[in-house]
Amino acid sequence: LGLLGAEASCTTRSVDLDFAENELVLPDFDPDKPTCWIAEGLLPWLDSSVQRKLIDALSSLSGAGSIAVLGFLDDSELGTIRDSGLDLTSMTTTDILDALATAGWTHCTASHFGSPDLHFGRFRDDYPRCPLFAFAVATR
Repeated sequence: LGLLGAEASCTTRSVDLDFAENELVLPDFDPDKPTCWIAEGLLPWLDSSVQRKLIDALSSLSGAGSIAVLGFLDDSELGTIRDSGLDLTSMTTTDILDALATAGWTHCTASHFGSPDLHFGRFRDDYPRCPLFAFAVATR
């Protein structure tokens, strides 16, 4: 976006951290302010205990008005992926939504890539949605 001259209207911060080994600590971060967390392409590579740890950490740093957007692999396809030789121990869709709700998030929903509520008019209606890739969205 920088090449296009676009500028964020808020503070943005990337987090580079091994969530399995370290606690999420963000100096000078105000957890009382609304935050938008985007974790895309991360959860599928974390086992379920680390996924839960990440959700709990984000929740503890999220004030009222915060939004969490978490990309994950839908549990209905995990058997097929495991059959291919990958060892994934991800949380299921239900587990992720339950963990968000338990941590105080509301309006917890999950949508698949290509679903009408997620494609913003950019996905052809005659093209099948992708049952593998999904996003959970929740607010506080």
